[in-house]
Amino acid sequence: MIVSSHFDFLCDLWYGSDMLKAYLGIVSHSGIELFCPEDPVTAKFLERRVRRERGRTAGFWSVLSHEAVELVEAALGQGLPRLALDLLQQQAHDYGFVVPDREAARVRLARRRG
Repeated sequence: MIVSSHFDFLCDLWYGSDMLKAYLGIVSHSGIELFCPEDPVTAKFLERRVRRERGRTAGFWSVLSHEAVELVEAALGQGLPRLALDLLQQQAHDYGFVVPDREAARVRLARRRG
């Protein structure tokens, strides 16, 4: 059995401490509302929530270093969602909006009509 701290040590040794990770979230005019590591369950939740909000929020994905994640989470923890969004945009190696697949949307629309 591998002890967690030993595994973390090996990951740092093999990949370096700046290993990038994917994060998902929800953003509104106020800034970041939800920010969490990428996970299939989280992605489904995010999609459903953004659809319920109907244009008031958007889903996003980002690729960040551990240090960048700490900055974003610290801003959110201090109740500064707009600053968190600014930090994410400055620190992310890549980011964008999660947009539903247009073909899937056409299929759903066709099902409703016919």
